[in-house]
Amino acid sequence: MTENDQRERTDRLETTLQDIESMQQTGILNVERAKGGVRETGSITFLYGQPVEATAGTRSGNDAFEWLTTWGSCRYVFIAKFPSEIVVSQPAPPPVQERTPTSPLALITQLIQKSIQPVAAAAQSVGNSLPQVPSTPTITSNISSSPASTSQTNTIFQLYTQNSVPEPAVAPRIPTTQLLPSVPYRLLDVPDALAYIQRVGLSRLHRHVFLLLDGQRSLNDIVRLTNHPLREVQRLLSDLEQFGLIKRP
Repeated sequence: MTENDQRERTDRLETTLQDIESMQQTGILNVERAKGGVRETGSITFLYGQPVEATAGTRSGNDAFEWLTTWGSCRYVFIAKFPSEIVVSQPAPPPVQERTPTSPLALITQLIQKSIQPVAAAAQSVGNSLPQVPSTPTITSNISSSPASTSQTNTIFQLYTQNSVPEPAVAPRIPTTQLLPSVPYRLLDVPDALAYIQRVGLSRLHRHVFLLLDGQRSLNDIVRLTNHPLREVQRLLSDLEQFGLIKRP
């Protein structure tokens, strides 16, 4: 018997999704429908009745799940799985941009050119401030040996000495919180935790976030999978931690 032979029909897909949630089933729900002569398909992965992944055409994640809940008449088949068989796909890492290497000589030349520019400007400014001196040997000799000329020459020398040696570039410090992502983890087994969550009256989104915590997903992964703002996910994690369900390092 093929998978198509096992498909059932429903007039409202959202009713089927609610049944899976109420029975806390784990598995993959495959759906299809024909609309306007075009065949559309979708898939939702459930873990203890909570959707953890969804795809439909070019849609994925929460966008695909919300779109599938609007389906009316369609056919579906639910394939039961063990919780250990549920694997949520991770996003592909962004492509690494190749950087053109710069030779040490070219880098030093650029730094020296940048450092000489303010020195040249300072020297020109000091030179313009000097009085016009007649070209007589006696006056030139007196000016060259005067204390004012010596002071101005020392000023130019100090400016050149301070600016001619480029300082090494210092990379900006990155906060530790960006290098070490927060990875919360569960403190209770899933069946006991779900029963406790229902008893204390936490929301469906609290359950969804709890089920996504497998000890490996970071805070950024939870934000991506739930499609909720970072501040909202942090609030949910804080609630779960206060009830003793999870632990955040």
